[in-house]
Amino acid sequence: MLYMANWGTRQLMFRFPKTVASSSVFEPYRLADKITVSSSKNYVIVDISIQDEEYGDWIEGEGWLTKLVQLRDDILQGDYRVFYLAWLKAASIAIEEGEDEEDLVEPPVPANLKKLPDAIEAFIELFDIDQDLIASASQVSIDKKENPEPIK
Repeated sequence: MLYMANWGTRQLMFRFPKTVASSSVFEPYRLADKITVSSSKNYVIVDISIQDEEYGDWIEGEGWLTKLVQLRDDILQGDYRVFYLAWLKAASIAIEEGEDEEDLVEPPVPANLKKLPDAIEAFIELFDIDQDLIASASQVSIDKKENPEPIK
């Protein structure tokens, strides 16, 4: 699910069957009120909901979901880069809101942040993730040739 509003809200939610995804996989990326993980009887739901006043510019909603849909398949194949990047954005907002930086526990830096697929680039654009944050993280991100482990 994708939701955006011109008053500063961007929200992207994923629903995964519990038979293919455990909520524990997404725990490192949780950040109160910004990235949440919940479960129902049959599903794990990851909700990325960022409220940023900088999002106040007009944005057309058409076409965004098409650009982002590949993310779900990538996540199911074990690619969590989108969650790490969402965490970077959410953490920067939390710090602006007065959260103590030392209270934030950074998740592991994923591999392959130097070359990002189109779907992640679209996510970065939609959520307006600071390129300096991405560049800094990519300095410690290893390049990995093989495919990541699928969700277990």
